[in-house]
Amino acid sequence: MRTTWTITQWVAGLAIAVAATPQRCHGPKQSSPPPVEPADLVLLEAFWPSPAVKKELGELGYETLAHITQKRFWNNHTHMYDAARYKRFIWTPNDKSAVPQAFGSAERYGIPPGYDGWVLLDFEKWDPLRRPAEFEEETVRRRVREYTDLIAATRRLRPKAKICWYGLVRGPLDGRSGELIEQIVRLADGIGVSMFSNLRQDHRNLDHQIEIHQSRLKACLALKKKYGLKVFSVLSKRHNVKVGRGILRDEAGTPIRMIPPPNVQRRIIATALSIEHQGMRADGVILWWKDNGLLATQTDLDTIPDTPDQAAADRSDIHFARIVAEAAAKR
Repeated sequence: MRTTWTITQWVAGLAIAVAATPQRCHGPKQSSPPPVEPADLVLLEAFWPSPAVKKELGELGYETLAHITQKRFWNNHTHMYDAARYKRFIWTPNDKSAVPQAFGSAERYGIPPGYDGWVLLDFEKWDPLRRPAEFEEETVRRRVREYTDLIAATRRLRPKAKICWYGLVRGPLDGRSGELIEQIVRLADGIGVSMFSNLRQDHRNLDHQIEIHQSRLKACLALKKKYGLKVFSVLSKRHNVKVGRGILRDEAGTPIRMIPPPNVQRRIIATALSIEHQGMRADGVILWWKDNGLLATQTDLDTIPDTPDQAAADRSDIHFARIVAEAAAKR
């Protein structure tokens, strides 16, 4: 039975602390101890920031990456990867969106021709790869082909782009599943490690969530050591609120995603940047959430009661981006 709470019950008395003054990452780096490679981290974002937030991100050193989701290459009728669809929809500059055009940059429309930045491939049909024993062998092999075909098509269509897989590695790569995932991941230039959390209301399970993040990150750092892949921690300013065996939802059953206190955010960020494994550490971070899209479209995909309007969303965007940049500058 799913546990539900009302938004009013949850947000009553809740205050989100936002930094009152800017925190810049332009100051001198600590001279001791010497950092494990790399010394400089790449700061990326993929959440379509408003013009005011975009300006702040530029001053902090963030770059935009192209986030490619399944709508561009997955055929909902055949339930298969569709190469012709991907070629047609890899770049859609005439897309109509409720999100104002000034939000984000060209990469909101896919991968522009001649693009030479990072691309995050978000292909979430990974069950046959993670649990191959539960699927027919032909299904497993087809899914491997679809993943490898996607990366081959991206390289063919956008040869200058640097390709990063999102979320495919969820922990140590053991057994048949590990072999399949490694076969795919090694073809990319980087790996995006999901550090989205399921936190209880009092955050008492934060240590356990940190352990999960560490396990994922170490598995990716081992691949970095082996293949030279870049590793990026994918960070969200939000988290699921865990209640019982489920997550917090509103009266309509929609998941409520909340912004945790700054001290919790900093714990997660510190894990993303500081974990070392086999002499390797993360090469950077990717910021991703969808407040602006939810506010503009008024969809019911998620409920975000702590940022009821654009001004509140912008403040929280800037606050999180600042504390990530501050931590990156100190590493």
